This record gives sequence, C-alpha cells and structure tokens, in this order.
Amino acid sequence: MQSLQRLCKSTWGASFQKARHLYTAVVRPAMVYGAKVWMTPGGVPGYKKGITRPLEKMQNQALRHIAGAYKSVPEAILQKETEILLLYLYI
Repeated sequence: MQSLQRLCKSTWGASFQKARHLYTAVVRPAMVYGAKVWMTPGGVPGYKKGITRPLEKMQNQALRHIAGAYKSVPEAILQKETEILLLYLYI
C-alpha cells in the first residue's frame, strides 16, 4: 500500500490509468490471495456479513490514493469513478 501511495503522487506520480492498472494487476490479487478459502458468498449457509470488511478498508484506501480523493468521499462513489468492482464480487 505504501508503494502504491508513493507511485500515485499528485504532482509527479503515475497517471490515473496506470495507477488503476497497477492496482488491478498487482495489489488486488496479492490482497485477496487465499480469500476464496475462508469467504462464503451471501445467501450460503455460514455466511458472515463483516468478514471482508478489513479487505474492503484496504481497497478503499488504495482507491483514494489512485483517484486522489478526500477521506469524506463515499466508498460507492470511489468504486464507480475508478470503475473497480466491489471486492466481494471480485472474490
């Protein structure tokens, strides 16, 4: 996450498209590695609602760095503007 933050500086960093590509190709697969083992989809017996919340927080932090958004921007708007799937849909 720190590397992504350093690469996405507003004055000299990577462009939006390159930062988004970096996130989708490198950061997100590493972040959710193994999540398919312990996550159960909604509607399945044994589903727990908040189990992916730590991963969602990490994704939102990364999207804020990519888009250059403030902390007050809602998560749904960030995901729509960056065209990144919701984390549970990706998993």
